[in-house]
Amino acid sequence: MNTKHQAKVAAMQMPPSEHPGRQEAIVVVGRSADNRRFTMVIQPFTWDKANHPIWLPIPLAQYDEEHTGTSRAYGILDCLFDAVAVNA
Repeated sequence: MNTKHQAKVAAMQMPPSEHPGRQEAIVVVGRSADNRRFTMVIQPFTWDKANHPIWLPIPLAQYDEEHTGTSRAYGILDCLFDAVAVNA
């Protein structure tokens, strides 16, 4: 790894938020190769005293949905995949 790349990686590392209202979640977003279907799920969780996850109710779960051009996932996915393509 070159020095320039190491500096970029180090700049992205930061400690977790210490905000008292901090929340954690696993977020899964994906789309089909032909861009006709998408999946988007948010799974919030917290930790118990033994450091085991406690799964909270899922506020958003869209599985294998047809892309309509106005779906909320469309803009998120385009930004994500465009950024990956630019940095590849």
